[in-house]
Amino acid sequence: MHRKSSELKRDKMFLKGREYGEAIHLADKDDLKGSVSFYAIIKLKVGEEIGYHQHVGEKELFHFLEGQGEVNDNGQMLHVFPGDVVMTPADGWHAFKNTGAGDFVFTALIVRSEK
Repeated sequence: MHRKSSELKRDKMFLKGREYGEAIHLADKDDLKGSVSFYAIIKLKVGEEIGYHQHVGEKELFHFLEGQGEVNDNGQMLHVFPGDVVMTPADGWHAFKNTGAGDFVFTALIVRSEK
């Protein structure tokens, strides 16, 4: 399979009715059969944030590509930069805030926990 950048699905993201950025889906649901439920690039503009939330029964891996930000990973505040990786464990909580002067861009991969 090959998809050009122009063919990738793009969504505005919302949490509790509030828009907070854009998701560029690197794979769609039909591609992600199995333990992976979400794989996308997330873009937060200056000042945007994703509030503290939990993925029950899932863990999430983040790879930071551009900009800088703060991540609250289960109550631990982390300052992240391009190249950094954070993994929130199954049933963990996390939040993100763009603290830089440009876009804060990272990949997000959500994996269902083993039972």
